Amino acid sequence: MAKTTELEKTFRNNLKLSQVATEIFPDWKELWEPSEAEAQLEGFKFSGPGWYLYGTDTIFVIPSPAAGKKFWFWVYSGRNPSDAFGQIVNAPVRVDER
Repeated sequence: MAKTTELEKTFRNNLKLSQVATEIFPDWKELWEPSEAEAQLEGFKFSGPGWYLYGTDTIFVIPSPAAGKKFWFWVYSGRNPSDAFGQIVNAPVRVDER
């Protein structure tokens, strides 16, 4: 079995992080009031912030404190990035003790 060097380990870890970071970016996003989203997205019914499975797409809805009653609607066309978000949320928190 070949020995894995520290450089190879670092490269693999960075590649995994890069893939996670790429997955969280939506294909498109809009800042809408719930009624606007319901008018624009056929059959969509707003029930508050969170994840929505919408046909083959996934929509992540988060409030926008700076925009009053509007929410960010992040749309992922034909994919579900919840695993990538889960990896970010579950990543250990480290403290720099310099």
